[in-house]
Amino acid sequence: MSIISIIVPVYNVEKYIDRCIKSILAQTFTDFELILVDDGSPDRCGEICDGYAESDNRIRVIHQKNSKLSAARNVGMDIAVGKWIAFIDSDDWIHKDYLKILINGALDDTDIVVCECVETANQNEKDVEYTNVHYKNATLEDIQSAHITRTRAWGRIYRTSSLNNHRFISGAEPAEDACFNELFYNKDTKFRLTEAKLYYYYQRPDSAIHSHFGRGTLKAVRALIKAIGQIQEPDRRKRIISRCYKFVLSARYGEMFTEDYEEVLKQCKTLLKQLSKYRHELDLKERIVLGMMSRFPNLYRARRIHDDPTLIEFEKRQKEIRIKKR
Repeated sequence: MSIISIIVPVYNVEKYIDRCIKSILAQTFTDFELILVDDGSPDRCGEICDGYAESDNRIRVIHQKNSKLSAARNVGMDIAVGKWIAFIDSDDWIHKDYLKILINGALDDTDIVVCECVETANQNEKDVEYTNVHYKNATLEDIQSAHITRTRAWGRIYRTSSLNNHRFISGAEPAEDACFNELFYNKDTKFRLTEAKLYYYYQRPDSAIHSHFGRGTLKAVRALIKAIGQIQEPDRRKRIISRCYKFVLSARYGEMFTEDYEEVLKQCKTLLKQLSKYRHELDLKERIVLGMMSRFPNLYRARRIHDDPTLIEFEKRQKEIRIKKR
C-alpha cells in the first residue's frame, strides 16, 4: 500500500501534462501512487497518460466521459489506497521535495499538511533548495484568515481517514475546492503549515479559473445552501452561511461590468433571499454588516476598495473591455 495517493484530473492540457507528470515522477519521496483521470479529454492527453502508465507501475489511468473536475477527483478518491491524498492540477507542477516535505510535517493527529505556492506565468521556475524546513500548527481560524490556503485543494496532503467519505460536489466548478474545504473543515481539524514554496500554480490565460469566476462561485453557493440543512454544528453552520454571503457579494461586485450583468444580479438577489432565513444564526455584528452590504452594493464596493485600492484599476480595465465590445 502506498503512503500517498496523488490524484490528477486531466482534460485538454496536452501542452502541460508532461510537465506535471514528470514533476511527480521526479519526487524524492517515492512511496506514492499516481492516479491520472482522463476526463474525456478531446486531445492526446489520454494517450500520453497511458504511455506513462506503461513505463511506471505506480501509475493508474482511468478513462471516463467528460464529467468535469469534481467528478474526476471523486473517481480517483474512490480507488485511492494511500494513507494520504494529494490533489494536483494537470497544468501545474510540484517541487521535487513536495511530497517529502509535506509528509515529514505530519504528526500523529494531523489532518492536513499545507505548503505555500508560487503563482507564476513562467513555465521554467527553478526549485529552491530547502535544507531547514520549519512547520507550525494552525487552527481553523488561522486557515480562514488566508484566502488561498482556505479555498484550495492543491498544495497540501489530506489524511485519508480524516476525509472518510467526504467528496467534491459535482457542478460546483470553478469553486469546487472552496466548497470541498468549507464542508470538510471543523473546529477540531488539525493543520500543519510550512512556508516552503513547493507547488507551482501556473496562471495560464485560458484557464477556467479566469473565466467568469465570480458567477461560477454562485454554483458553489447553491450547493452550500443545500448542504446547510444537513449540518448540525452551530459553528460550522455560521461559517458556511457567512461564506455564502461573501461569495454572493463578491460575485455581484466582480461581474458588474459584464454584458449580462442583469442576469447575474438576478441570481444574486435570489440567493441573498434564500440566505436571509439563515442570517439570524450569525453573530450580531456580522449579521448587521452582511445585511447592510446585501442591501447597498456601493457600501460593499467601498469596503472592498478600502481594503484593496488596486481594485480601482480592476474596475477601469473592466470598463475598457466593456466599451471595446460594444
